[in-house]
Amino acid sequence: MKKVFAQIKVLLMVGCMAPFVAMAQGTDTLHFQQLEEVIITATRNERTMGSLPMPVTLVQMPMIKTMGSVRLNDVLSEQTGLVVVPQINGQGNGIQIQGLNPDYT
Repeated sequence: MKKVFAQIKVLLMVGCMAPFVAMAQGTDTLHFQQLEEVIITATRNERTMGSLPMPVTLVQMPMIKTMGSVRLNDVLSEQTGLVVVPQINGQGNGIQIQGLNPDYT
């Protein structure tokens, strides 16, 4: 279980750093990419979203467009139970998930 949370933590941190990489490129273009279905499991068993012990929110493209967000940390900041926090070293952001120990986020 710790391994799965560590992987999620890494993915979220990389996603939060993406705006800084995009800023360094100097190009102001926005590209959207259609993703395949993603299945995330912590128990190694596929389950429906409604049967999970923690709440899960799927943020789809229409909602992101309605928000007018272009950065991942803007989208995450709007979600209940998530807090985007700056890293101690001042480089990038971290995520705190309500109800989970900071070791897992």
